[in-house]
Amino acid sequence: MNLLISQLIALLPWLLGALSLYILMPRYFHSDLGFKCLMIGSSFLIGYVSLAAQIWLLDQLHIKAISPFLLVTSSGMFLATFAAKSLFKETVTDLDDSRSTHELNFTFCVILALGIIVTLFVIHENFLWPAVAWDTVWYWSIEANEFLIRENSQKNDSFSTIGPHPKTLIYITAWGGWSASFGDPIRLAPFIPWLQLYLAIGISIFGLFLRKTESLTISIVFTYMFLSTPLVEAHASLGGYGELWLAFALFLSIIFVNDFQEIRDIRLLILAIILAFIPTFLKGYGIAYTAAILATFFLIPTAKKLGHPIIFIYFCLLFVMPFSLHVFNFDLRSIGINFAILPEKEVLIAFGRELVLGANDFSRIFYNLYVAIFVKNSFGIVFFIIAVSYVYLMIDLIFKRDMKILPIIGLFTSIMCILITSLRYTDYLFSFSHPGNDSSLSRALLTLFLLGFVIIATNIGKLRSFPF
Repeated sequence: MNLLISQLIALLPWLLGALSLYILMPRYFHSDLGFKCLMIGSSFLIGYVSLAAQIWLLDQLHIKAISPFLLVTSSGMFLATFAAKSLFKETVTDLDDSRSTHELNFTFCVILALGIIVTLFVIHENFLWPAVAWDTVWYWSIEANEFLIRENSQKNDSFSTIGPHPKTLIYITAWGGWSASFGDPIRLAPFIPWLQLYLAIGISIFGLFLRKTESLTISIVFTYMFLSTPLVEAHASLGGYGELWLAFALFLSIIFVNDFQEIRDIRLLILAIILAFIPTFLKGYGIAYTAAILATFFLIPTAKKLGHPIIFIYFCLLFVMPFSLHVFNFDLRSIGINFAILPEKEVLIAFGRELVLGANDFSRIFYNLYVAIFVKNSFGIVFFIIAVSYVYLMIDLIFKRDMKILPIIGLFTSIMCILITSLRYTDYLFSFSHPGNDSSLSRALLTLFLLGFVIIATNIGKLRSFPF
């Protein structure tokens, strides 16, 4: 009974996030199954990030954070959502509320059963592993435990941390550890938020493919591909890294931007912008991902106003980036931004770290990427499908000038160029990226992996629209 209570407590942020989004956007919860799944997935991120924000606020006010005071702040959040709801007007283009009927078939049932088996194994592993994996040894779990110990000691000063990352995932880890220990000294599933993240992404991928393809079978096949990827399973069951959180925020944000282009509901755009800022509050280098997707948002209306030459210029700048970082020399620390490129000192200061600014050889970079993506990274056939889909959509963008696919193509290319630039110019990522030891590179590729599902779904949706 204590275990059941503790896990129900752990689910509260997701449930509260769902209630908040339902207050603001009820029609999307009553829409087709695909949109329901996307809203359920978004509720997870909104709920947990808002929980972390409430814990931070209470801590800044020197109030015990994980306490009944959370009920007060949550009530305030709901009042704010009701107030925000009154500001929204009816949408310009109505959402198609017609219900699509999907017939179950043998293939769907078999793959669903396989997906459930994989998920049960991940749940079992998540419940039994202690919080000792990867970065948790020196950062996430230690800091979260320090926070909980400090909560019990009734100290009056605000909680401070070491390391280059924001406190968001520390607070989320603390919530998981606290709920796991509720009435149960064995502390099963201290990384329950990571397990919920795994489930939320799976639900969202299913919803994305269902909306794009209207096929239960195609949707469950790609959902199973995500659920059964060994690297994803490891991140969900062991916790300790934040890359899945970063990738999920970008994944949802670009989906809702695409939906906004069709539905023209300002609430979808606001939700996309909120999700776009979440990476900044998760990890130190999350600001690079936020900048990439905000640049993509800016590109869409600019391209519609100035035409296709601006798209050509944008992609040229992206592809030039890995070749030209060393020609810049500027320091933003004087205006309070901890970022500097100093070629004469061979130093790059970014994301809370001081990195050696070198120039690694491109042949080694692309060889390491090839090994990481197609040989050692357990992504399997998915990245081959992503590569083919990306090339097809890029050709479609160039020759057919389909502006609807611009957001995902632009964001995927931006993240890819950021990754290659990081490999070329910094010692940190490249030193861990060789084929025998590619932990950091594998984690970075999770973002491309998840965005790749949007690429694939968009591609299949376009192909199914052809009158074969």
